[in-house]
Amino acid sequence: MPNSRAANRLRQLAEPRLAPNETMICWSRVWHSRASRVQVLAARYRDIAVLTDRQLMLFEVGMFSRLPRRRVLVDRLDELTVEDVSRARNGSRVRFGKPGHKAVLIECNRRNSFGRRLLEAAGRRVGDSGDNDGTGVRESDSPVAAPVSIDQEAAS
Repeated sequence: MPNSRAANRLRQLAEPRLAPNETMICWSRVWHSRASRVQVLAARYRDIAVLTDRQLMLFEVGMFSRLPRRRVLVDRLDELTVEDVSRARNGSRVRFGKPGHKAVLIECNRRNSFGRRLLEAAGRRVGDSGDNDGTGVRESDSPVAAPVSIDQEAAS
């Protein structure tokens, strides 16, 4: 995770809430709202989304400081249904939800890969690891040394 004020504050808020052996994959600033028929009228919030290998978390940011303040949503990935609703199918608009709850829409920058990473992470289910030898590890799975800020990844 890059050393910035937002990254340090996010680390302080998120890491104590992680389960043992759970790692942060990436984080990004996103717009989120409740999914509705008339999406133009839905209230939108500029927050920080954190993706771990087991859950998705949203953190509210301060109005003027834009630093993470508190966790407003946490959902386990194995309980979520995730779909790409962007016109270009590039992961810039992702809707997720779980049974009995209203769906949430996340909107990212088009160059931002957070939506694609969320779709990939939610697609991995227990028993659906895609491995051929039964070990539970795919060839494409690689350990992540440090969480990546998608915003800085897109800028480079």
